Amino acid sequence: MDYAYDKKMRMTYTIEQHLKMYADSEPEMEHYKVLWHAWNQNKRWLSQLLEWTLSSFTTYSYHNASHAETVIHNIEKILGTERIRELSALDCFMILHTAYMHDIGMSISSAERESMMQDEKFIEMVEYLEKWDIQKELEMGYIKMLMECMI
Repeated sequence: MDYAYDKKMRMTYTIEQHLKMYADSEPEMEHYKVLWHAWNQNKRWLSQLLEWTLSSFTTYSYHNASHAETVIHNIEKILGTERIRELSALDCFMILHTAYMHDIGMSISSAERESMMQDEKFIEMVEYLEKWDIQKELEMGYIKMLMECMI
């Protein structure tokens, strides 16, 4: 069931449509129009950047614009139409950008990726993380917290 389905209008109501609604609202609010146009421009640029992930991370699932759109769709399903309608224009702007930018660090060339993997600091970090016992660290944190509560 698509929770962002608007029964009255018989269509899915999206965060992007809600941002557009602000931009088209009367009385006109210039900053809403700026947010709408900035989003559209940034969406094009971010989509182009995300295409680089396909060549740099060939064994990963797609992390391009279609993945970002899936993330947005899932957010819309969780929120539902009523909550989407409660979002401010800035909320919409930020959610849309966040969905497109969460994988932007993967937008590197194969050469950059290879260089990074050969970097001494990167290798040290990987070795540190391989030895890191997060469970033990969490347990020690809980014990320390309990001890502090007892004092």
